[in-house]
Amino acid sequence: MRASLHALRGYLFDIAPAVLTGLAMIVLAPLVVASLVFFADRFGAAEVAVYLMAIFGVVYIRRGIVRVHRRRASAADSGRGSSALLHVTPSTVALRKEFTAPVADAAYLHHRDGAPLEEVRRTAGQIAERTPPRHWSGTSRRARHEAAHVLIGHLGGGTIISAYISHEENVTIGGSVHSSDAGTGTTGGEIVWSSAKVSIAGDVQDRLDGVRDWGARNDMAQVAGCLTQLIAWGAAPAGHEGPLTFEGLLLTAGAEVEQLLRQHSDVVAAIAQRLEASPTPLSERDLADLWPNPDSTPLSGARLPAGRAATSEP
Repeated sequence: MRASLHALRGYLFDIAPAVLTGLAMIVLAPLVVASLVFFADRFGAAEVAVYLMAIFGVVYIRRGIVRVHRRRASAADSGRGSSALLHVTPSTVALRKEFTAPVADAAYLHHRDGAPLEEVRRTAGQIAERTPPRHWSGTSRRARHEAAHVLIGHLGGGTIISAYISHEENVTIGGSVHSSDAGTGTTGGEIVWSSAKVSIAGDVQDRLDGVRDWGARNDMAQVAGCLTQLIAWGAAPAGHEGPLTFEGLLLTAGAEVEQLLRQHSDVVAAIAQRLEASPTPLSERDLADLWPNPDSTPLSGARLPAGRAATSEP
């Protein structure tokens, strides 16, 4: 019953602008009458105008309600995700904090509106038992992941434009690093290869930390795009001595990045600590005192045997 009332309030909120506008037209009709009486030759013309404005107001309200109804129905049918279909209530907020948003939303979809919270909580617990741990919900884990992107981006010749982590728990996107391609290569192949290694850095750091979750899923999609582009071009990057295959490029990129992350593990830790302590995004200048010695092995010069796989063991 409570969920139904929340749905009704949401519906009324959506149609309120159309209803208020239409009612305003009806209420303002007498003012229009007065104006027409002053300017019109006969009162009949003003009377007709009153009826026309009142009718127009009713039609406007009806059209607004129909438009809102169609939009809400379309959103429900489009399958844009359970969170878009659920009305936020104090109980859903509490359940999302207790578990995670995906688990809580899935649990609610197993019950009818107004089901007792304890029943929904039991269902959420059952779903959570079949869901892997969310390492991504820890700020320290997110900070080390993003710090790896930052370090490899810098060592590759790029400039860090923005780097931050979310300090909220149970988030979908835990952080982000944006760096400039300027300075990362003189050819398209060099730039794409550098981008691939910057993108894979977070996943490599996760593996070094023994983390296996989906925190690097978006990163790996970018890696796949970069490696596919290199294969399409037939452009074997420097440092890759094996066949130009997706698996070979993936292993080479991961191995080169792992070598640098191991070599500069203290820098990764320092960057992560600063990211975790900062409530605002950081840029190249904010991290300048943490960069490794300029004589450190540059990303573009690291050459490792092709096919060497990155591992999570120290």
